[in-house]
Amino acid sequence: MMLLIFTIILYLNFPSGFNQGIYHYQGLVLKNGGLPYIDFVEKKGPMGLLTYSLASLFFGETIMAYRFFDLIILSLTAFSLFRLSRLNHSKIISFLIGVVWLRHVIIDGPGNTGDVTNIITLCYVFLSYHLLKTKKTGYFLIAGITIAIACWVKPTALLIGLPLILFFYFKKVKSINTIEWHYVLEFLLGMLIPSIIFLIYLLLTKTFYGFWESVVLDTLFNYSGYVSRFSTRTLFKTFWTFLNDPILRFGGILSLFVFSKNLVIKLIVIGVGLMLFVEGRFYPYQYSILWPFLTLGFVEGIIILIKKLSKKKASVLIILCSIIIVFPIFKTGTVFIRSGFLTNNFDAGQTFLLPDFKEMYYQRKAVVSYLEHKISVDDEIFVLGQDPNIYLELGVITTCRLAREGFILTGELTNSTPKHLISWQEELLEYMEDQKADRVIVLKKLTGLWIDVYSHRINSILYDNYQFEHETEGHLIFKRK
Repeated sequence: MMLLIFTIILYLNFPSGFNQGIYHYQGLVLKNGGLPYIDFVEKKGPMGLLTYSLASLFFGETIMAYRFFDLIILSLTAFSLFRLSRLNHSKIISFLIGVVWLRHVIIDGPGNTGDVTNIITLCYVFLSYHLLKTKKTGYFLIAGITIAIACWVKPTALLIGLPLILFFYFKKVKSINTIEWHYVLEFLLGMLIPSIIFLIYLLLTKTFYGFWESVVLDTLFNYSGYVSRFSTRTLFKTFWTFLNDPILRFGGILSLFVFSKNLVIKLIVIGVGLMLFVEGRFYPYQYSILWPFLTLGFVEGIIILIKKLSKKKASVLIILCSIIIVFPIFKTGTVFIRSGFLTNNFDAGQTFLLPDFKEMYYQRKAVVSYLEHKISVDDEIFVLGQDPNIYLELGVITTCRLAREGFILTGELTNSTPKHLISWQEELLEYMEDQKADRVIVLKKLTGLWIDVYSHRINSILYDNYQFEHETEGHLIFKRK
């Protein structure tokens, strides 16, 4: 219980990472009467975007409010994992599995927690429980609804369920040559119900076209040629993620596929691997879907080993496992203490583990530190970059719907560049030319990457319509003349 409480305290005090800022900023846009995809262009699916936006609507604008909302999602996942574990284990063992899983949310650092991937995790943990419990009416219907909800968070989530869909269909049918259409229709109806609800919402709010551009067209454009995304850095991130908790993560895979007889869990883990392969970009939060299932596999493997060992050896194994479980939490707690936790000098940036997240945090803080006493809530601020947390910490919302799309002005234009992207580029440039922003904050790394045909126009806007005001470690700040 102390481990659980300690984990929650540390988690609630994590600073905001990149993705967390996106969802929280969307919440503020909604709070001020705006709509997703229309008043804030974002490529995330509506299920995750709208759900996590509720954090700022219900609990306030602070990052702790966001973490508190995410804790509700995590608690529902822990409960589902507990129910799943209870199918084969006692209450104590099941509770332990839930606690051991929950510690994963702080092991990889603040930038890799609080992502909408947690909704996908919740969906598939619940689905596992649903598939393994005593079968009732609506077996395929509920499975379809659950997978559809996950897909409206991220379309590639369908790949996680693909091995399950094929296995359970053929298990029910018992013959590959016989099609039981009522099972197929029941599953498709389940998939259709959430889809109809979201489509009605998009049509009634007149955000369907924005959704089509942002989520469908832009995703297809960005994911074409995904294989090229694999690199040494990608493999290093994967290995580093598992090394953050090597015993439970490497051990969980080994234990799951060697000792466990739970085919449903194995198929989900295979499905997650398929999804990660297709996405081609590996950040620790993307692996979070694996952790509850690897935890379950690890504990089941330990139970099997204990039964095979003598009483003395089993006691030693239990002690070693207890140390292994506590050590990563102790390590994270040590980082908090060294960073000045519970003091006025708490440096939250030190809790980030990945260098790029830490760099983004300190660059953001430098901008906020300079501007927070120079602007009012009525000032129009625009960030020509990618970090929406700057808006959040300054307490402002820009009227530009491309609030974090500075990178669309970089790279090169080709014949394959989609029309919607060219339209966004022109919209962004016109916004700056009209001098709608009192200050423009430019991410330094973009300045040498402008698209050639836009380079002169961008520099003309920044230095003719605005005047250079200040330079921070990562940004250039321009003030309207």
